[in-house]
Amino acid sequence: MHRIILASGAEHLTQSLEKKGYTIYTSGLNYDGRRFFYNGDLYTRIQEVEDLQNEKVCIIQSGNYSGELEKEKFTTQDRIFETLQILQLLHNPESVKEVGHKQYEYTSLEKPQEILLVLTCMPSGKQDHAVRNGECNSALTALELFLNYCSAIAVVDAHPWDVGWFSNLKNQGKIIDLSMVPFLLEEIAVRFPDSQLLAPDEGAQARLGLDGFGKKRTSSVDSEVLGDIPVEGENLVFVDDLILTGGTLLRTREHILKKGANRFAFAATHALPLMSGEDNLRRLVDTLGDDLLVTNTVPSKTFVEDHPELTIDCVPLIDGFLRTYS
Repeated sequence: MHRIILASGAEHLTQSLEKKGYTIYTSGLNYDGRRFFYNGDLYTRIQEVEDLQNEKVCIIQSGNYSGELEKEKFTTQDRIFETLQILQLLHNPESVKEVGHKQYEYTSLEKPQEILLVLTCMPSGKQDHAVRNGECNSALTALELFLNYCSAIAVVDAHPWDVGWFSNLKNQGKIIDLSMVPFLLEEIAVRFPDSQLLAPDEGAQARLGLDGFGKKRTSSVDSEVLGDIPVEGENLVFVDDLILTGGTLLRTREHILKKGANRFAFAATHALPLMSGEDNLRRLVDTLGDDLLVTNTVPSKTFVEDHPELTIDCVPLIDGFLRTYS
């Protein structure tokens, strides 16, 4: 069984993973009892690194901005760097002994037998290809850095599912696709029986093989709903990979209900907090109530603490992957 290192974006999964029998490791704190020094440098330490020699190790991280569940705020870039810190210390493990004032003795340790990385939410997933001259493909940059240190990366419902570089890495066995969609669909069948499944945009339609509407982006957070399908008298559930601001979702809901639909429900894998907080998520809960369903791939106070009844646990997916991976 793999030993599990939970990076900052996945510490909310501790209890679920322990119930599955996994040994869990998390980062220690610096002298100030914090993960960040006062100049903004990130501190990462896996104190029990000696226990990981010749073991199978899996690091789990969610590559998103911190929500209100976390006291210290991590940017996406902090999550990326923290993941690299953990990968590096496993790739070159050492034990450290203080032998005098500011004098230390270092002893090389055996590396883990295997190092896997699971990204419950891929960092920079919405920057997966350039659309203008000079833009950085941030998603590819992060994954290429990670792959310098680990054998493979499993990604849950990745946003860049159809871009060439992502497909190439999958074909090489370096990227493994995981999906919470089957878990969502199973729960939808229970909570919203006799409902028609739809997708809110062309990308989700292609990913899931569902009918739906089009979407024309007007900014990085706003879109215009396009197209028309018969919805009068129907119970509808829209399924997508992520919720960002929720603005497009709520406009779609208004459009659908005006067309005479009986019910509008929504399910998504990733519910993302914003840099400004979780007002976007609370607004969705206030508007949709029990007609909303998400997973806990991303840590948020809104869903992990306040509304667990609207949340599906991603640990069974991770557990199933680790028990069958070879």
